[in-house]
Amino acid sequence: MLDFFRTYQRYFFFVITIIIVISFSFFGTYSSMSSNPWNDQIAFTAIDGKKISRTDLDEMAFFLATDNADKQFFGGAWGPNFLNDGVIRNDFLATGMGEQIALAYANGLQSDLDKRLGKEKKYIPYSHPQAPFISVENIWKSFAPQIQEHFSSLRKEENALTPQALHNRVQLFLQARQIPPSLLQAILRHQEKQQQWIKPDIHLNQTDLSLFGYHSLEDWFGPQFTRLISQFIINAAVLAEEQGYEVSKEEALADLLRNAQTSYKQNSKNPHLGVTSLGEYVEEQLRRLHMDQTRAIQIWRNVLLFRRYFYDAAATPVVDSLLSKKLLSFSQAKEENEAPAPSSKLAEQMRKEQTILGNEAQRATMHAVLQQIKEKNAISFAYLELPKEDTP
Repeated sequence: MLDFFRTYQRYFFFVITIIIVISFSFFGTYSSMSSNPWNDQIAFTAIDGKKISRTDLDEMAFFLATDNADKQFFGGAWGPNFLNDGVIRNDFLATGMGEQIALAYANGLQSDLDKRLGKEKKYIPYSHPQAPFISVENIWKSFAPQIQEHFSSLRKEENALTPQALHNRVQLFLQARQIPPSLLQAILRHQEKQQQWIKPDIHLNQTDLSLFGYHSLEDWFGPQFTRLISQFIINAAVLAEEQGYEVSKEEALADLLRNAQTSYKQNSKNPHLGVTSLGEYVEEQLRRLHMDQTRAIQIWRNVLLFRRYFYDAAATPVVDSLLSKKLLSFSQAKEENEAPAPSSKLAEQMRKEQTILGNEAQRATMHAVLQQIKEKNAISFAYLELPKEDTP
């Protein structure tokens, strides 16, 4: 019997190999055809009827979740997405549009923000173990009193999505970036040295001084907020194209490279960077985003379409009208030999009023866009009912 197997063993191996290959090919193909991967799910249907996949939405949200300014909250040379120049931070949170959009879709954000509010109520800012007056709260009082005000106000809230609670959160997010952890630590160390009897806190260098321990936008607002803003941008880009706005792929790529160039200049001397050219810098960032250049361009093209649509709204005739009225007032005061406001003061006042009116115009456009989005049901959180871990 053994002699028989030894004689024909090559034939046996050949037959067994064929059976294994056929089995793997059949069952692998069948599994792929019969499964419904989460990334093929439809996340929402845009305002023009186009179906946006979960993959596309999640990629855009991931791209926008961090920006170049976040590097002060991440350790090492890499971490935030330097190709993003601050879309959510600058275009939505700083203008007030993000608050209005969040309130309009509060149901989709309530769970994320309620969990965070519970943690925030228990948070205790750092104070020196030997000298409690050396503390983060005292630094806030001296250098950024508004942080202290919003901090106290937010922790008194019972509902994370009241207009006031949301406003406090947004302001804390923006203002905390003006005093990053590295600056807080430097001030605390300086204060330690002012008193000879105080021993340096040996644990300070390992203490996370970020407010609430938050480092990213999603830490502050939850992952669904970035997805909500991403859906809004996609819909706004559709409306922009319908209004005749255009952004080419070449324009989007050029803008991304400008963002990359700015960041590369800031980080090029970092010994841990690991790249030696702008091209390598961009390639490494895309690798870390698990994204190719084509997809990054598609995302940024939507951002630029949204910006052109909304920035044009900010440059309304109302702003120009205000400028004309101020200049006329200045001229009339001069003719009547009155003491007009100094030109520098007038210019500063006009800049402030232009900003206010520009933001109001943007918010008016936002409300119009939101109305159209709601009419078409073009923002949805329904896909979250099928989480990634529950699908093959």
